[in-house]
Order: sequence, then structure tokens, then C-alpha cells
Amino acid sequence: MLPRIMRRRFAGRPALPKTVRNMAWLSADSVIRMALGVVVGAWMARYLGVDQYGQFNYALSFVALITPIAAAGLNGITVREIIRSPDSADQIIGTSFAIQIVAAATTLLLALIAITVVRPHDDLAKALVLILSLAMFFRSTDTIKYWFESRVEAKYVVLVENSALFISAAGRIGLMLAGASLIWFAVIVMVEAIIVSTGLLLTYRRMGGDFGRWRMSLEQARWLLSESWPQLVSSLAVIVYMRIDQLMLGEMLGNAAVGIFSAAVRISEIWYFIPVAIVSSLFPALLEAKKTDEALYLSKLQHLHDVMALLGVSVAILVTFSANWIIWLLFGPQYHESATVLAIHTWGAVFVFLSLASGRWFLAENLQIYAVYRTLCGVVVNIALNLYCIPRYGPIGAAFATLFSQAASCMFFNIVNRRTRPVFTMQMRALFANRLVLDLARQARR
Repeated sequence: MLPRIMRRRFAGRPALPKTVRNMAWLSADSVIRMALGVVVGAWMARYLGVDQYGQFNYALSFVALITPIAAAGLNGITVREIIRSPDSADQIIGTSFAIQIVAAATTLLLALIAITVVRPHDDLAKALVLILSLAMFFRSTDTIKYWFESRVEAKYVVLVENSALFISAAGRIGLMLAGASLIWFAVIVMVEAIIVSTGLLLTYRRMGGDFGRWRMSLEQARWLLSESWPQLVSSLAVIVYMRIDQLMLGEMLGNAAVGIFSAAVRISEIWYFIPVAIVSSLFPALLEAKKTDEALYLSKLQHLHDVMALLGVSVAILVTFSANWIIWLLFGPQYHESATVLAIHTWGAVFVFLSLASGRWFLAENLQIYAVYRTLCGVVVNIALNLYCIPRYGPIGAAFATLFSQAASCMFFNIVNRRTRPVFTMQMRALFANRLVLDLARQARR
């Protein structure tokens, strides 16, 4: 029923069937990732135990904090520029790729320096961060994903990434059966990144892309960076307030606390594929509507917020009432403390889902700087709350800190500034006057 309502609201343009197919591919990809991630990830958590699982996730979070630098904030910007100037696509892609190569190399160096400063005597942590940072370097070819996204052809990326995912999952299972040490699980992450990178390059070539036409333009680079830096800072801030909890837990309470928290976060965040798939697929249609019909554009944008709110609340309710059962079934009794963390942390989905929709509004309206401000607000709130809550309440306190910081950043900050209040109004309407719910109710009565 939900897809039918979405199709009607976004109807009226020939590109819609392609958009719906693209969304289906992205959703299928994420469902597969969710299933494999939960099953293999839970098995891995049981195999490693709370302490080693916590150390692995500490390293992942450490690298994740600087990963946005490697992406240079170019994702939505590159897609937008290709749509606006299709004749310049090769120059845009070539320049974006060059920027990301330089950014990834810089990030790799920064990661090694940072882990040496933070944990000078932890050789295992240094090795894990080095390997995971190399994996991040190989993902520089994500530029090609932007090309496919601009063409609303996600299926090719899905096929490549799922092939790599199955190989990676098989590798992790093999490592557990062989009794391998922790370091080899990081190696598998790097191998998956190499497979994805190679697959994207080959698929791009097969679909008619020509690397020989790529051109690096300094003028284009300056333009892209001038447009993307707010998105970069915003992405960094988002990662900080989503991952800083695990780093602060590791430094304040040790790896076991990170393991407890990470088990809950893994379940809480697996649902995020839903809004990502919807928003990524509908963003080109929103841009097209804005060019020709402002009223249609605003209507579609409100409907997108309605969908995000309904999905976020539904996920939060479902997970809250099944948290104990989920943790016991997947992770076992050694992770029993994760159930309470999960029941709290999952409510952040409501604000994250709305934020993904409003984030595209910031891009479409060329107001990326306000996305930066609101995310920095979330970082400050999260760190302050973590400093207070973690020593007193442990992982549960970190979950509350994440929830309140997401609410502050994703929604309530928007009321502060006159230019961002329109999107706050959309968010409030989505939560408290959801037209999608009314449509569902009317259809149910029929």
C-alpha cells in the first residue's frame, strides 16, 4: 500500500518508473546487506567476545571519524552538477575522482598519526586502523557511483557491491571456522573494498563510460570544493556525533563497554537503508520539479518528510518492544546489557530519517552552510552529554546522549534561523499531521 501512495504523489513525470525501479534496487541491496550484516555480524560478535568485538568497533569508529574527508563532501554535489550540466559529466567525474584520490591519501596519513597519538602503546589498534584506512582509500572509486546515481541506475552498483559483500561474508565465516585472530577481520574489510573498486571500474567501462574522456580541471575543482565544503563539514559532524560515543566509551570505560554499545547500534542503524534508498532515488525528481513547478516541488518534499516520519516511528516502536528478544537471539547472554541501549538508541531513527529528507532540501536550496551549523550543534550537544552521562550511566548514558543530540541537530536547530524554519514546519507536519497516515486510513476504509 505504501509504495502505491508514493507512486501517486510522485507521479506526473515520465522518469517515475525508472525512479521506482532504482529505489527497489537500492532497497534490495540494503535488505541483503542488513540480513548478512546481522547474521554474520552477530556470529562475529559471539566469536570475538565483548572485549575484542569492542576493540574492532573502536577501530572502525576511529577510521569512520575521518572517512568523510576522503569523500570530500562530493556525493550530492557531484550528482547535482552532472544533472545540471550533462555535457560536462566527464570533466565533473574526472575532477571529482582526482579530488577524492588526494583526499583519501591525506586521510590515510591523518589516521595513522591520530591513532599513534591516542594509543601509542596499542600495536593492535594501530594495525587495525592502518588496514581499515587502506580500505577507505580504495573506495575513492565511489565517484563512479555518483555517475550511476545521476542516471538513476542503482542496479549496477548494487550488483557490484553485493558480489563483494557475499565474498566478504564468506571470508568472515571462513575465518571464524578456522579460528583466526582479530586482525584478519580487518583484512577482509580491505579485500571487500578492493573488489568493489575493481567492479565499479569494470562496470563503468562496460556501460559505455570512457576513462580516456575524464578531464581534471582546476577551475572545476575549485568550484566543486567551494560547493562541497559545507557538505564535508556536515558529514564530519554527523560521523562525530554518531561515532564519538564509541570512542569516548573506549577511552573512559574500556573495550567491553564499546562492545555492549556497538551490538545495540548495529541493530539500531540497520534500518537506515530505507530512507537512504528512498531519498537517493527521489532526489533527481525533486530537482527536476524545482526547475519547473515550485508548488509541485514543495508538495513532493512534504510527502517525502511524511514518509520518513512514518517509517522512523514505526521502526522505533517495533525495535523497542522486541529489543530483549533481538539481543538474546543474535548476540547471546553476554550482551544482555545491549537490550536497554537498543531500546533507547533506536528512537534516534525518527530524527535521522527526517534529517535525510531535509538534507536534500538544503542541497536543492543551496543552503548547505545551515546543514553544517545544525550538525555542529549536534556534535556539541553529544560530546557534552557524553562527558556527563558515560561516567555515570555507561553505555546507556551514551545512548541517551546520541538520542538527544540527534533531536537537537536534525530537527530543533531548524527553528532557530528564519531560512531553515520552512523545513522545521515540514518536519512538524510530518510528525503530527502526517498526510500519509490519513491516506492510509482512507484507503483502509475503502
